Amino acid sequence: MRLNDNQERHLLNTLEHVDKLLCDVERIPSDHGDSRLFPEYLRDLSPREHARLSEGIRRFRAKVARLLQAHDLEIAPPRISARKAVMTALLFADMALEELSPRRMRDYGPISSQETSMELEEVVDALRVAIREIRDELLPGSV
Repeated sequence: MRLNDNQERHLLNTLEHVDKLLCDVERIPSDHGDSRLFPEYLRDLSPREHARLSEGIRRFRAKVARLLQAHDLEIAPPRISARKAVMTALLFADMALEELSPRRMRDYGPISSQETSMELEEVVDALRVAIREIRDELLPGSV
């Protein structure tokens, strides 16, 4: 198979995208809500189906690895820092919580009372502090 640079890049990008989708597929049967407060999926795959799914994904990845090796195509090394990814996710979580502040919630209608507004502010502040504590525990010295 002879591909030009653009075609090779497209092939590798597509295979990387498919691998990410398969990572999501692998995670779905394991999402039992054990660590999630808001589980996303019903538990409707049997252990046998889960095992067959995992085996099929393993076979697919082995085929891709053979294809890449047979055509001397190299997978680029990781380029995203796990530390930066964690920091970014925690920053977005903090920003999402800030959107629950009384000042922002007024965009969805009037807040019923000053007491409700103060209570909401306290809850949001406590949750934002908890996110910052996670950040600080995992990444000492972070900004």
